[in-house]
Amino acid sequence: MCPAVSRGRLSGRRGRRRARAPFVRRTVTVLGPSSPCPASTAEGTLLHIELSPRESEVLQLVAPGLPNKRIARELQISEKTVKAHLNQIFRRIGVTDRTQAALWAKERGLA
Repeated sequence: MCPAVSRGRLSGRRGRRRARAPFVRRTVTVLGPSSPCPASTAEGTLLHIELSPRESEVLQLVAPGLPNKRIARELQISEKTVKAHLNQIFRRIGVTDRTQAALWAKERGLA
């Protein structure tokens, strides 16, 4: 697994790790030099990117170009939650904006 993906997020001033709710994660296997993980640049490296089921749904709705407001309505969540999911997706797949995320998803057949 990519080191950038596998490290836990810290919260609070004392550096305690956040408790994560147990849920099923979707693992995306990526092979090749255009790896989404900035920590791995070796050609032919096999990477596993874990996205939660909700993150996968958000990514699938971002790919065709839906705005955050529409995604929120479709998934019956707040627009702020959509933004939080997108930020997490961007970090995990190593992109900086929704256009790159949409291209990443389409290249890998997720959208």
